[in-house]
Amino acid sequence: MKVKLIGDYMEKVDVVLLTYNCVSHWPGRRVLELCLQSIVSNIPINKIIIVDGGSTDGTLEVICRYLDSKCINYYIIEDKYGTRASSRMLGIKAVETDYFIFVDTDCILCPGWYSKIRKCIRDNVGAVVGRDVPVILPRRHLEARMKVKRRFGKVALPKTSRKKAFTGNTLILKEAIEGIKIPSYLHVGEDEYIRRFIESKGYKWIICNDAWCLHITKLHKPRDAYYQGISSYLFKTLTLKRLMLHVVTSIPKFTLVGYPDVGVTVFKLSLLRLLGYLKGMLCVHEELWS
Repeated sequence: MKVKLIGDYMEKVDVVLLTYNCVSHWPGRRVLELCLQSIVSNIPINKIIIVDGGSTDGTLEVICRYLDSKCINYYIIEDKYGTRASSRMLGIKAVETDYFIFVDTDCILCPGWYSKIRKCIRDNVGAVVGRDVPVILPRRHLEARMKVKRRFGKVALPKTSRKKAFTGNTLILKEAIEGIKIPSYLHVGEDEYIRRFIESKGYKWIICNDAWCLHITKLHKPRDAYYQGISSYLFKTLTLKRLMLHVVTSIPKFTLVGYPDVGVTVFKLSLLRLLGYLKGMLCVHEELWS
């Protein structure tokens, strides 16, 4: 069953928003507010499904106050101690509309995002992704990485075998993900799993370059680094040799360009990524999907 397009009108869609201490931690209150404003001003909302990981900093109060002021329907699901995978699954199960949208709290949609995205809808398209424009923080880490890249070239940063999927601003056909069961350990890489599942059912996953979002990206998140290692093993986006090389060379490289403190942080993250990769090798033996 497809959404009906009638002139410039499209039936309302559900929006799934994952949250966890967004006010006091990442991405911060201001970014969260801008994210909500961009959703409300861009999308014909049926309801917003908020899946919260157990926020204790007033995140839900900020969201509810804003949505109440705009008379937006919303529904809160608690996923305390869950992962992004389990939260996305809960959001998917709560969706009622034929199409729905994932928006991450660190993404700010461009003006006209929805009208641009919907132009890409076709019968064989399972998901349409807006292009993400990274705004990388903290700046010191970004500057250090750029200096390393200029000095050492391609060996400075690990390469992936293919462009990773991104669900931070994505319109998805509910029919294309019927039966999906995202493994709960995919705290990172769950979006790649969703893409491969959709493509395995014969649908296309396409990127709409006209629609974009500002993606406020934080370079050092220890928990994400560990789970990125697991997903790197599962999806074969990084090799063990590459990860080990990154651990060994991280401090020397950043010391040579004048950022030894950043080198220590990158070393810790690289080590966590390596541990996650080894965890994947030792413990994850199941097929990701049939």
